[in-house]
Amino acid sequence: MWTLAAAAACVVAGAAAGIVTGPAPAGGTEGVRVGAVYRPETIGRSYRSCERAASRVKVTGVRKATSIEGEWTAYADSGTGWTGGDSVHAYTLPAGGILWAFADSFLPPLNASGGRPFTAPLVHNLLVVQSGTSFRLLVNGSLQYPSPLVNPTSSRDFYLTLAGAIEGETFQEILMEIHRLANGQFHWEQSATVIATFALPALNLVSVHRLSQPNLQIQWGAYLLHDGGYTYIYGASSRGSSRGMYVARTRSTDLDDPWTYFDGRGWTTRASAAAAIEYGVPPQFSVVPYDGMYILVASSLGAKFSNEVNVLAGCSPLGPFHLRSTFAASYYVGPYAKSIYGSSEVWDYEAMDQAVLNKGHDLLVSYNRNSLDYWDLFRNAKLYRPGYLRVTLSR
Repeated sequence: MWTLAAAAACVVAGAAAGIVTGPAPAGGTEGVRVGAVYRPETIGRSYRSCERAASRVKVTGVRKATSIEGEWTAYADSGTGWTGGDSVHAYTLPAGGILWAFADSFLPPLNASGGRPFTAPLVHNLLVVQSGTSFRLLVNGSLQYPSPLVNPTSSRDFYLTLAGAIEGETFQEILMEIHRLANGQFHWEQSATVIATFALPALNLVSVHRLSQPNLQIQWGAYLLHDGGYTYIYGASSRGSSRGMYVARTRSTDLDDPWTYFDGRGWTTRASAAAAIEYGVPPQFSVVPYDGMYILVASSLGAKFSNEVNVLAGCSPLGPFHLRSTFAASYYVGPYAKSIYGSSEVWDYEAMDQAVLNKGHDLLVSYNRNSLDYWDLFRNAKLYRPGYLRVTLSR
């Protein structure tokens, strides 16, 4: 998750052009080496079969998800609720419909010219409930005077939406607490990670639990995966250029229960011992089950204005993940965006699979769109909205 202003600096300071992994073992019971760490896994015939299947995974088609994009464009252009934002996550509601979560988001009004006034409210976390083609915004306050659904106690802090999960009659969401520094609006640092719990169906906020986190250099909540009786919580380096990928997990579906952390050899209760399983990942990505394997979708951290999305395959929630295909999220970035958005500073970032909207071998991949020029978001309201793609994988 990038804040609106910090995004500009981070995209230029991206790490490696791709995700760095280590070689998979040929067989036996030795650990799987990834970078400089080992993971204790039994590599038998089923694993080798999965490795062979994973080696054949590739992207065979990419097309715009016109239905979803059309529905969101109509809603955003109506000026009746959400008009733009990023860090999108989609969840299936038990009673039907889709719950969408966003971080930094603009609310009305919109200008007749297609922009928004500089006074347009910006809310750091909110929810939108979709039923068919109708949308319902959930914020505190009113459209004119809104506030986030989850608010810290200090006016100098705010919470940014990360990944979440719905289980039974509960929606839980991980949020990153941001502390504004004294030297200006766009100077900030991560100060904590919290878990917000909402009760369904009304989505009333029940509790906010502060995660015990001795290592703030890992931003937990990049993605959540329920698999094999565990909930895996993925994290990414919040500082530095290596951009490591980390994994924690809990034995229950309740994120408030104790976490253990993968330290390169096994699981430990010491958060400070967490070891990276991959390098070169953005702050948010996705890991989803697919045909007996796991697919990692992540934007490239390569050159400025890179529009590349990497698709990697592995045989464990811990990887290793091997690059199988790369495709373009959009061609309207950098100077090529001028004719569409009136700016040459547009870039795409943080692509991920919205798994609840997958259809067989077709993934629903979202990506965020922003500008290195913050004021572009006021000149053109259509710019700061996610894009959606149907990405077909080989069978």
